[in-house]
Amino acid sequence: MIILAIDTGNTQTTFGIFRGKRLAGTAHLPSSSLLKSEHARKRIFQFLQKESISEKMLAGVVISSVVPACTKTLAFIANKYLHREPVIVSGSLDTGLRIR
Repeated sequence: MIILAIDTGNTQTTFGIFRGKRLAGTAHLPSSSLLKSEHARKRIFQFLQKESISEKMLAGVVISSVVPACTKTLAFIANKYLHREPVIVSGSLDTGLRIR
């Protein structure tokens, strides 16, 4: 199972490919470069190509982001171009864990 994980902070975004439980590859870029969807799409596909992964091989996409504009762009790309409904990790995600 191959998962694309995306972690977006205020200054940097990290892409990761998980093959099962193993982190198989990463890439880093400035978060500001994700604000335009066409540029973000190109960067994601370049990363997937570098890792020899087609969008059809992806079992899923997970997005963790503190930048709402980037979250929206990344979710759009996951849906439209990767054909996957992303899991958005946020405080409202029901993980089944009780946090005190």
